[in-house]
Amino acid sequence: MFRAFALGGFGAAIVLTAMAGCYSPAARTLDSPDPNARIEAAARAGIEQDRSAIAGLIMMLRSDDAAARLAGITALHQITGERLGYEHAAPERERLAAADAWEAWLEREGRRLGSASADARLVSGSGTDEEVAHASERALGGRR
Repeated sequence: MFRAFALGGFGAAIVLTAMAGCYSPAARTLDSPDPNARIEAAARAGIEQDRSAIAGLIMMLRSDDAAARLAGITALHQITGERLGYEHAAPERERLAAADAWEAWLEREGRRLGSASADARLVSGSGTDEEVAHASERALGGRR
């Protein structure tokens, strides 16, 4: 089944690249060791407006991979309508400051979404293994 998407520029390239590979829902998650799988999961989260993926998408903003960062911010923008000053190709210092702003956003807005504290700990890495696993599962919509 093919879908038409109204994306411009590089965002469309990410979606098309992600869709070109074999599709396996179980393997295509935001915490997959496969970078292409993470990019595909981010694209899918943005297209589906999946608010449960926000914490995982914020984690992608700190990636060393520019394509993963672009996929993360594109999906976050599609879901929230916000960019919070984040540019995937900005110097690292600027990207990290903007990623911090996203973490603060999650802490504020997550309360409204119902899971701010655990999701914020997931993003910051300060939660226990059990808390992080639970928040990660929530961020991935119950898929692990």
